[in-house]
Amino acid sequence: MRGLRLTVFILAFLSLTAELIRHSYVRWIEDHTSVLDKYEAVDKEIKEATSLAALEKRYAEELEKQKATKESQPSTQFIPQSPVFKLRQAITDWERRENQIRALRYFWVGGLVCLLLALVCHWRGLQWVSVTLQIAGFAEMTWWTSPSFGLAGAVQEFTRLLDNKIVFTVLAFALLLTFWFTGVLRPERKRNGEVA
Repeated sequence: MRGLRLTVFILAFLSLTAELIRHSYVRWIEDHTSVLDKYEAVDKEIKEATSLAALEKRYAEELEKQKATKESQPSTQFIPQSPVFKLRQAITDWERRENQIRALRYFWVGGLVCLLLALVCHWRGLQWVSVTLQIAGFAEMTWWTSPSFGLAGAVQEFTRLLDNKIVFTVLAFALLLTFWFTGVLRPERKRNGEVA
């Protein structure tokens, strides 16, 4: 039991520390601009979009423009350089990130419930059940706060996702340290040469 608890603590500590450092870098240090931004009006509008409704409105405008010129030109809806295609992609990315934020919050709370149940089991002397629930709880928290890849589309929604991940990573880290320092996760000391 002693070795298992120590292993759980070390693995969770390493994972959460690495995630927090990476999220902080992406949020505050990584450059999300390009010198080409000024030449791409639609790309700039996508990056500066503050809501899904704003992207949808702009997409509807571009679709109307496309319908007006449809008779004279072939469809540009699926050409990657077209504004309609770029806006469609930005809307899809925004919706995907909204779903990621929802999943992050749901599964993180699920991990928290596992940790609360682990506390109850620890107080009742059910050490193996407690450690198992702690592993499940910290695994959920660590998995769902792990890095997301790509900054395509609207920066605002990516930033919101990243902010959520930073907050939940810090909370999971605080819970891990709390479990360690209160003795719930920390290995018990040896008594009379026996592993407790």
